[in-house]
Order: sequence, then C-alpha cells, then structure tokens
Amino acid sequence: MVATWSSQTTQAQTVRLFSGPAHDEGLDLSAEAGGTFTHAINFGGTTPISIQGLAFQPDTAIPDLKLQANDAIEAWETPNTFGNTSADADLATLLHSMRWATFPAELSFQLTGLDPAAPHKLQLLFVEKCCQRGFDILIDSEVILPRFSPAQLGASEPDRGVVASMVLESGRTSLEITLRGAATNFPDLSPVIQAATLEQFPTEPTANAPLPQLTLRQSPNTNTLSWPSNPGHTYQIEYSETLGLSTWLPINDAIEGSGNTLSSQDSNPARLAKPSGFYRLGVE
Repeated sequence: MVATWSSQTTQAQTVRLFSGPAHDEGLDLSAEAGGTFTHAINFGGTTPISIQGLAFQPDTAIPDLKLQANDAIEAWETPNTFGNTSADADLATLLHSMRWATFPAELSFQLTGLDPAAPHKLQLLFVEKCCQRGFDILIDSEVILPRFSPAQLGASEPDRGVVASMVLESGRTSLEITLRGAATNFPDLSPVIQAATLEQFPTEPTANAPLPQLTLRQSPNTNTLSWPSNPGHTYQIEYSETLGLSTWLPINDAIEGSGNTLSSQDSNPARLAKPSGFYRLGVE
C-alpha cells in the first residue's frame, strides 16, 4: 500500500505498510547515496536498538530532541512478529515501546540543529495494539495527514506496521512534529508513536521541480483545494476513502495549467459527510 500526497511544507510524502526492516518490505533504514541519518528515535524505550547498522536511541538520550509527552510504555502488549532474522526481532523490540498523549493533549516533539542548506527525509513509524484511534499529523503547525489511523491502515496486524514518510525542503534549522487527536468519530483520540528517523541529503534528492503544493480549505458545505500551476501541465484532483492504490476517483474534470493558482471545489454531500477521506493532486 503506497499513497502519495502534497502539502505546503513538504515536497513529497508517502504512507505505506511495512512487514520488516528491509527496503523491499516497506522501510528505508539504509541511507540513500550521500545521505546521512541524523536521528533515529526509539520512543518510550530505555536502551539503544541497532537495526541493520542504524542505531535507534531512547528519546530521553537525544540532546536536540525536545519532547512534549509524559506518558510512555516500554513494553506495549505483545511484540510484533515480522520474521525469523535478528533484524526482524530488533524491529519488533523497537516497536514494542511507545509514547502517547491522552486526548485532548497533543503529542509533539521538536528536532533542532538541522542544516538549513540540506533537504531531509522524515519517517514516522506506528503499530497499533488495542484501539481504533485516529489523529492528525502536523509538521510545523501544518496538517500533513488528517485523520491518520494506524489500525484503519492495517498496522494492528501482528506482522505489520505503517510508516508515514516525507521529504522536507531545505531552509529549516528545526522541525516540529505534532500528533493531535482528530475530533471525528474515532473511538480513541489519543495519539501514539513508536519510532522516527530523520535523514539528511547533501543536495536536493531530485533535479525535477517539486510537486505542486496542495492546500485544502474547508467550509460547512464545500472543500476547496488550490495549488500553483504551470503552463503545459494538466491537473486532476482525486478523492479516496482509503489510501489504497486502486480506490482513487476524480472529483471533476482535469484543469489546464495557466501559470496562476488554480482551485477545485468538492461539494459532494456524500463525500463531505464521511468521517475521513483523502485528496491528492495528479499532474501530467
């Protein structure tokens, strides 16, 4: 399962299930060419855990991590069973601990000392052991992923987790991540997290222009989505109730780029009445 979306703060983001520590199992725990992991965080754990050479440190042992979450569990329910290798066992140990915040409190952490000349890639790792919970993920106060539910995405299975990853543009010296209970019909609104990584790139990861930044403005009867456009490109807003690859449907006709900011409105009452949903911008 892979879904890609765009935002004001980030260049590119994905949400996907993982079934182990290897790249072909859904995680990126090996630095890309020229990249360096500056942070690997074990939330709620008390000892370092090394997975394929990447050392995850307890959140209390990272000097430039400012954490606002008092609640921690070192061993949350039964550990996952990803496979038979030592790396599988290490990943299960990493994800056995967690931090959480009791709704309406927010769970937030800030990383400082980032190189402003470099772009970065952030990964947030989750499993679910008990609850149908939902929360928003914010980067520097912008909602990046609304109504995120690890259980709904499949992370309550004993051999699965879910990772939200995003490429962050250069120009920042700090990064604040906030998990905020989503005021919807999820039975549990208390956010949790198990682990995170931050990778620094020496240069922009791609020479291509970044994806257009999609902005969502909500009103009682309409969702308005806007984005900057370029002449020669065609844009299409799609909607899905889930993040499955085959569930996206266009909400209206494609729009030709003009060089100006374009917008598209979704006034479909059936979609707006749903407790959660996702939009994405297609570019051709």
